[in-house]
Amino acid sequence: GFQGVSPLTKEITTLGRGGSDTTAVAMAAYLNAEHCEILKDVDSVFTADPKIITTAAPIENLNFEQLLDMTLWGAKVLHYKSVEMAKKKNVKLYVGPAAHEKSKGTWISAQHAEIKNRILAINSNSKILDIEMSPDLFFKDLVKNQIGFPQILKSQENKVYISGPTEILTVIEKKYPVTHFNRCSVSATTTNALTNEIKNQIEQKLKSENIHILEHIESPNSLNLILDQRHRLQALHLLHSFIK
Repeated sequence: GFQGVSPLTKEITTLGRGGSDTTAVAMAAYLNAEHCEILKDVDSVFTADPKIITTAAPIENLNFEQLLDMTLWGAKVLHYKSVEMAKKKNVKLYVGPAAHEKSKGTWISAQHAEIKNRILAINSNSKILDIEMSPDLFFKDLVKNQIGFPQILKSQENKVYISGPTEILTVIEKKYPVTHFNRCSVSATTTNALTNEIKNQIEQKLKSENIHILEHIESPNSLNLILDQRHRLQALHLLHSFIK
């Protein structure tokens, strides 16, 4: 389920991380399935990583935009590319446990929305690299050297922020000009559009605990903060306390 073949050259290649999830969504779209079930070793999508935050709670419903932000900024339950394809092809997703029949799991679709705007989930990338290169040059060089693509978090004129699997980041940090080696991200995804009220609430909470925010990266549904790695766990617990 994680290999693909070129329709032109018939060359077979491994799709990489998340390949099985992406294949499942692609097949569901091709077959016009009612929905795509992806069964995992967790009961559902949670408000945070339950291995880190013991009070993390299951989420019953999400929309594609919310889950896209969550997976891009650290949620490991599905690969970002599989959610991106589900949104593009409008494939309703169900994420649930492979072993427990009693769990309700999580449904993901285009329609779900909440009237009340609140913080929905907290996620984190444990390692962020900022590469001092033109994005175009960096991407071309990855292809030239046959290095697996990392998760692109943000790109600007002469800098690219990336995360991803440890094996890919290890190769990249040895070969390319990295500005900092001890950065992480902590993100809060909201039920609706990110507001100044929620931003100020988060920033004041971290400031009160002397956690310095190195950079803000905003997306429509998330506030994504670049922090020093030593503050990661503390920040995750502090921000998860906002979730009711």
